[in-house]
Amino acid sequence: MRTILPAAFLLPVMIGQSGFVQEQVNPSDGVTEGCWQAAVHFSMAQTKARLRHTTPVSSPLLYSSLRITNAILSFRVATDQDGNVVCIQAVSGHPLIIGVAIEAIHKWKFRAALVNGQRQSMIGTLVLAVAGTEHGLKTRVLSAEPTTAR
Repeated sequence: MRTILPAAFLLPVMIGQSGFVQEQVNPSDGVTEGCWQAAVHFSMAQTKARLRHTTPVSSPLLYSSLRITNAILSFRVATDQDGNVVCIQAVSGHPLIIGVAIEAIHKWKFRAALVNGQRQSMIGTLVLAVAGTEHGLKTRVLSAEPTTAR
């Protein structure tokens, strides 16, 4: 069973039985069942390279009072044949930031995947590094999982 979250949720973050936060962008378009069965799968670096348009991640109201300075968020995204995001699955990250990141990722666009000259839907992994600044959140899309100090 999947947990489908509304587009504008902030808190609380609801976790499905699989342990992932999931959201389908357009529940009425019938894409739910097939959005994770895309023809083309991309790595983190390939997914980042296919990004065509991003919108900034806005700061949630409580973010500055919690003083979270750095966070890493990981998502699986599925697109349609035109590069529009149709499904988002939060894999890891701070629950307070996941909601606003999902809202921003909904608006992101990817270059279409071509297989034998035909546009295909795609699935990829996005890893975001989010840092709090005095002016809000600064977000970078990473090409690989960050390594941790031992």
